[in-house]
Amino acid sequence: LKSTVGMQYVNFLSSQAGARGGTLPPGSQTPASGTIPSVTSATVQQNTLGFFIEEALALNDRLYVTAAVRTDQNSAFGVNSQRVFYPKGALSWIISEESWFPHKHMDWLNQFRLRTSMGAAGVQPGPTDALRTFATSTTSIAGTDVAGLRSNTVGNPNIRPEKSTEFEGGFDARILKNRVTVEVTYYNKHSQDALFNLTPAPSAGSAQTSIRTNLGSIQNTGGEFLINAQILDSRAFGWDVTFSASHIASKLVVLGHDLAGNPLPIPGLNTTVQERPGFPIFSYWQRPFTYSDANHDGIISPSEVTVDTTWRLQGYSQPRDEVSLTNGFELLNRKLRINMLVDYKGGYNLFNNEEGFLCQQTTSCPYTSTMSASLYNQARTVAERNFGTLNSQWGFAEPIRFWRIRELSGTYTFSDQLMKKIARAQGGSLTLAVRNLKLWTSYTGVDPEAN
Repeated sequence: LKSTVGMQYVNFLSSQAGARGGTLPPGSQTPASGTIPSVTSATVQQNTLGFFIEEALALNDRLYVTAAVRTDQNSAFGVNSQRVFYPKGALSWIISEESWFPHKHMDWLNQFRLRTSMGAAGVQPGPTDALRTFATSTTSIAGTDVAGLRSNTVGNPNIRPEKSTEFEGGFDARILKNRVTVEVTYYNKHSQDALFNLTPAPSAGSAQTSIRTNLGSIQNTGGEFLINAQILDSRAFGWDVTFSASHIASKLVVLGHDLAGNPLPIPGLNTTVQERPGFPIFSYWQRPFTYSDANHDGIISPSEVTVDTTWRLQGYSQPRDEVSLTNGFELLNRKLRINMLVDYKGGYNLFNNEEGFLCQQTTSCPYTSTMSASLYNQARTVAERNFGTLNSQWGFAEPIRFWRIRELSGTYTFSDQLMKKIARAQGGSLTLAVRNLKLWTSYTGVDPEAN
């Protein structure tokens, strides 16, 4: 057993004072010499007090259990939210060490570990997000200038930290005399009370254009897979391979309510990127279209294209699937190492801003100015520029899948004796590398990563 108890106290203070003078007469050099003086001051203070306790258990060097909790108080919290708790827990079990594990039937499996964990973390609000502040003003009363106060920021007494809680589970395995390592992980992350700037109602009587508040919740789930293999291992030559892959899914669970308790309108409604509850974060939305070359003349005219009046989900705007493959070769008695990295990204959409802008704004669009354009390319151009307020960019949000030779590099390591002789150094190496050698994709733009 191992017990840990601790505390943390942070006191941040920043004070600033400035003096300026404008419209200086010739020869003057100080702020006080200016005919238009200006004085500024600012103070920012934030305090955090946290306590944590952790208990770790190790049983027979094969079962490991950890449980902990941390609690924080922060001066940036609203008066109605004074404390937050962040729990965590972890379990790791090397079941291949148990006596009942079938070693005789699975002698190729050297080690097998099950693991799971859960933890929470937070993001603090700004130092003054909860505070109501005032600004000075000068008002004329009965012909006399009188100093007074007016509302500046209304603050948010209910503001609290943005909190994320994540669950993770998986296993690790070593096989074939520890030459191959496998890792598999699944995770589910839930974020709530995200910190956003919310526009206050005009009746608030505030000069503040936005109020920091807690809105909505987001869920991210995904899986990760990694395998590392030492295929060849000799004194003169080595070959190792690393393969990794991941898949992610995200959605906006709840959008939230305004300061009056009313459901918030959908951000970006009737625009390309929208935030709708139950759908992916930063998802693409557009009006789909259909087309038909009715007269079979090989030319798509506006009358042969129909644009839907309803906005529909088109897909994710960020990669959902990623794969990478690294091959490493060691030659010349392990002095020369050659690495090649190939990766893949897919499962999302990307607006082809190159062709989309060209075809909407100019007459030099290749899909309308040449006779070799496909019917689909003609139709997506017509849908984008010939329907006025119902123009659709659906055709230029292209599904993305691509493979790329990301990097090819070679590193030669010089012997210590040679480096001592020619440079009085303990060691040295020379590396040459080239990147982005080859791209395979159906994307019609120049490069899906340089749009």
